[in-house]
Amino acid sequence: MQLYPNGATGSEAWTQPETVSSEGQRRIIRNVREPEISVYLPEPGDRTGAALVMLPGGGLRLLGVGAETDEQIRQFNRRGIAVILLKYRTLQIDPKTIGSRSMTPPGPMSFPKLDIVKANANPAKGDAALDEVLRLATADAQEALRVTRSNAAAWGIDPARVGMIGTSAGGGVAIGAMLAGAPGATPDFIISIYGPSLQDVDVPVDAPPLFLATELDHGPVTDGILALADLWRDAGQHVELHVYDVATFAMPFSLWGPRALEWMEERGFLSAEAQPPFDGTRESSFYLPSFDGTRLAVSIYRPVRDGVVETAPLPVIVTQDRSQDPERFEPIRRYFVSHGYVVVSHDRRGTGASYGRQEGFVTDADRRDAKAVIEWAASQPFSNGNVGAMGCSNQGVWQYGAAALKPLGLKAIAPACASPRFFDHAVSRGGIPIFETGEGHFSGECIAAPAGANAAVGGAAKPRPVAGHDLASVLAQRKCAAPMLGQYWLNMARDGVNGFTGGRPGIADSPITYWREIQESGVAILQLGGWFDAAVAGQIEGQRLWGGRLILGPWVHGNVPPRGSDFPAADYDLKKEALRWFDYHLKGAKNGVNEEGIEYYSIGAPAGEEWKIAETWPGGDNATRLFLSPDGLTREAPSSDRPAATYTGDGVTWFGGRYSPLAHWWDGNGPPVQGESLVHTGEPLKDDALFEGTARARIWVSSDRRDVNVFAMIEDVAPDGRSTYVTDGFLRASWRKSVQPAWGEAGQTWHRGHADDIAPLVPGDPVELVFDFFPISYVFKAGHRVRLNISTTIGNDYQNPPLTDGTPRIEVYRDAAHPSAIELPLSIAD
Repeated sequence: MQLYPNGATGSEAWTQPETVSSEGQRRIIRNVREPEISVYLPEPGDRTGAALVMLPGGGLRLLGVGAETDEQIRQFNRRGIAVILLKYRTLQIDPKTIGSRSMTPPGPMSFPKLDIVKANANPAKGDAALDEVLRLATADAQEALRVTRSNAAAWGIDPARVGMIGTSAGGGVAIGAMLAGAPGATPDFIISIYGPSLQDVDVPVDAPPLFLATELDHGPVTDGILALADLWRDAGQHVELHVYDVATFAMPFSLWGPRALEWMEERGFLSAEAQPPFDGTRESSFYLPSFDGTRLAVSIYRPVRDGVVETAPLPVIVTQDRSQDPERFEPIRRYFVSHGYVVVSHDRRGTGASYGRQEGFVTDADRRDAKAVIEWAASQPFSNGNVGAMGCSNQGVWQYGAAALKPLGLKAIAPACASPRFFDHAVSRGGIPIFETGEGHFSGECIAAPAGANAAVGGAAKPRPVAGHDLASVLAQRKCAAPMLGQYWLNMARDGVNGFTGGRPGIADSPITYWREIQESGVAILQLGGWFDAAVAGQIEGQRLWGGRLILGPWVHGNVPPRGSDFPAADYDLKKEALRWFDYHLKGAKNGVNEEGIEYYSIGAPAGEEWKIAETWPGGDNATRLFLSPDGLTREAPSSDRPAATYTGDGVTWFGGRYSPLAHWWDGNGPPVQGESLVHTGEPLKDDALFEGTARARIWVSSDRRDVNVFAMIEDVAPDGRSTYVTDGFLRASWRKSVQPAWGEAGQTWHRGHADDIAPLVPGDPVELVFDFFPISYVFKAGHRVRLNISTTIGNDYQNPPLTDGTPRIEVYRDAAHPSAIELPLSIAD
């Protein structure tokens, strides 16, 4: 960020262009006339509140930064110290005269003798141009201290523990900032690495602690450092001096850094008592008119320290969970508020204490309401103009939709346990209903306990009134709300028209429809999900389209471990990771969290190797095809005379009737499938094999009915016969048509399911059903076998196709003309 937003004074007439060149592992910056700072914050859980304004060296003629600078920043951040790197003004030099001069000439160096008076080791005393640059550089250092302290709340810094570290001339500039003694612009401590004073020193009575390190034979630099230490001692002030018998400029962080960190700790600068920076929360509430005038209940949570509300502008996080379970959501709000954020939370229209009518589960009105709240929040005096959003499930889906509207101020979102392909992963997966919705959509009718899409209405949590308003009168005038997923209906086509709203919710209310707008928005997206949640495939697709980060752990919906599970090394502080994401994108923290990719848990991986990182999900690389045969699963392609398998399944359930796409995990105590299913099992594996990617089924079937559901589960069968669930997939035969989605080649099979795509079966005619399994990373152990279970039901009557009466019979073909197979992201040794 620019140090002076309105431009630096004193260098307006400078004309030489700033240049950056490389010298080995260093970047050489010359002709700086507009100073800048770069902010590098430690991870939230590591913060101590200490900060260092870092001033690189270069004799006031240039600034040298590079690998050693990066290492210093990294080490300080690891110890919980924020680093603010200052690019201060340097001498104007005509680029034509620079030539190939090196910053550090090779070989032994000799230095002129310099009389050190009052610790002034400036070798260019009396040079008017350099004296002016020193004055301006010192002013830049002072301003950097002011800016750091003014942003202390947002950056998690204790303003009473802001020091300076300078190398070479940078150390002299730091000493100059201290000597100037301006209020709010004096360092609380100084670390100077072969950086003597560049001006006469009169040690102030309140001089800060000083840590000095230099080489044994660096001429006037060493002399100046020694003289500076003597002055500090003579004045009774604390100083620690280290002189190393090493070559000039050969002082890496590993030489002096560990002791400097110990010194900071001994002096009390690394005390974490001030963290987090705020110790309380102040809440206020009011009604905000939305885009159409509907009044939304809004609560503002602002940070408090020592009973005083913070008045400095801070980044804002917007949520839609105002009236939801306080035991769950209040600690999350307090966490972000305590780390220097304002949280603005609102009730969705027609829920909680908001006016209006809720017409479904995350509608166009919800995302437009979110836009209104975000833009209002970005414009408030308490806001620095940078807004983020977070939340899980429906609280995650609206974030994608809001990003597509490109609200002013929205910079980053963190949707959790939510899929941008909402229709595919929450309404109808391959034409099979995921939840039991009504036979028709919501049309404005009242029901006994209108749940809306918010637990605050008809749920365990009660609506929270807005200060100064009677909640009873709000509820009395509010129209009846839709039930869960009320804009949808059972067995609908994706392009079905909702007669009440006139829209097509299967298209309009799935954020993937607006993939290009989201891509163009520039909003940074952190997605948080679990392997055993329905959203996982959509999250992978979102990361491929929009970049950002995706974290996938061994979790069910809500990003919590499955009940009864015991996955090693599976703990992950997602709240902390979201905080790091917002720190980077809303506060400018250089914490490395911006690296795009997928971090995911590999089930069954060796100890210490459970968590992996990839740039993108390895979709489409299914190395192994296992064909269905009378002998089970085989790598041998079928011959023409292999018989079909006839299957009439009834009474089959998954997970004892407890299967849900939101929690598709089984604890392994007994078979995941109860009842008779069509089973094909492979040969024992010779070696451990990694199953990582998105498996695909290609099953040829015919039926005696006009439609049929096909459910498929992949299991891991141990030598003792015990089976473990790995993944599953399913498809309704009439939805078998697959097309390339509008957003391009996906690496996933997509069944559009428009009314014109849905084609009933002709009884007895074989068709190929191609569908994906849930993505997973899983290690099959040597001696274990892959098993495929196929059934036409899993125990939910509402999922039965409307064109099917009674129990269907299917033929599963396994011959050369109809080679049923599963394609696995698995390498199997021959």
